[in-house]
Amino acid sequence: MNVTPVAAFLHLVNRLLFSLVALLFLVTSVIFLSVGRRLDRSVQSLKSYILWAGERKVVSLPPSLPYAEFTEIADTAYEMSQKILEAESAQVKFFQNASHELRTPLTAIYGYAEGIHAGVIRDAKDAAATIMAHGEKMSALVDEILYLSKMDAQTILSDEGRFDLREMVGRCAWQIDAKAKGAGLRLEICIGEAPVFIRGSEQMLERALANLLSNALRYARTRIAATVSVSDGQVFITVEDDGDGIAEEDLPHIYERFYTGRGGVTGIGLSIAQEAVRRHKGAIAVSSEPGHTVFTVRLPIDAAATV
Repeated sequence: MNVTPVAAFLHLVNRLLFSLVALLFLVTSVIFLSVGRRLDRSVQSLKSYILWAGERKVVSLPPSLPYAEFTEIADTAYEMSQKILEAESAQVKFFQNASHELRTPLTAIYGYAEGIHAGVIRDAKDAAATIMAHGEKMSALVDEILYLSKMDAQTILSDEGRFDLREMVGRCAWQIDAKAKGAGLRLEICIGEAPVFIRGSEQMLERALANLLSNALRYARTRIAATVSVSDGQVFITVEDDGDGIAEEDLPHIYERFYTGRGGVTGIGLSIAQEAVRRHKGAIAVSSEPGHTVFTVRLPIDAAATV
């Protein structure tokens, strides 16, 4: 059978095409196999890294992975691990500080009670007054710790609603009025005549303001002032006192839990105030110098309205 040149050429072309297809298939298979193995190794590395992060074993930056998406996931796992470690460290520090703060009044109470029992302390009335003072300090500390734990557990905002901020400020001022007069302090309140309605947790913001006023009451020499004003759709609450001012070295730490500084008591009040304001998408700031300290609470435009 004679084969024409054209037929021979076509046959050769077909064989070449078949060979090329076979070679392409082989190369593709090798590439897919290589990529698959590389992908599998990357997945296993990423899986191990995430498991280490979950077990708190991650102390270094994530490994370099061949895929940007995997690297992003590893970076996120590292950041989450660091945040968890920071939270756990803060929690340990919190309990250590709480134990220390509770131990001090407990030691004093026990010491005075033992002295009375042994007959060493003759003035029982004076000793009882000291025990009561330390007991009140313990009670206040425990109350603030419990309140702070509720805030951390997100269980405080259940009373969210709309209320007049002026009434809340007036109520807080009335609660400290007797103590202010007893200490010879002048209490000045300027809240305006028009209602200032905001939406949020009245209980939480009242606690924050009460802490600021109590703080001012502790340090003031002659006067305390509280004002409410509205500007550009924002509500401002200021609490002032004419005490010695906050020491410069204390200013960066005043919102830290259990940081008492000069003349502090529990070191939790300002932490609660800052967290309460933050929960309402606001901000709290302080300026202080000898004879004039001002805490300013600002609530954002979307949380306030006047009528």
